[in-house]
Amino acid sequence: PNDTDFNASNKSGGSKTVTLTLEQIPSHKHPIPYRTDTNITGGSTGQWTTDPGTSSGSSDSKAIAVGGGKAHNNLQPYITCYMWRRTS
Repeated sequence: PNDTDFNASNKSGGSKTVTLTLEQIPSHKHPIPYRTDTNITGGSTGQWTTDPGTSSGSSDSKAIAVGGGKAHNNLQPYITCYMWRRTS
């Protein structure tokens, strides 16, 4: 009775599909590929990698953090109605 979405008959709501925003997807990281060599004019002697910190020995993650992990609508389409249940 306290939820205004469901406190009366013949109310509809929910959604068949939901497209999450960037703030709603789970928080995670995407690694950024980078070269392990610093000699860019001497040919391709280095390798592409996504391992954090291998080129400089630092603890830099070399990744992009995305996602906010916020809540999103998760109700299937519905219509409220009254019903009765026989107890005897």
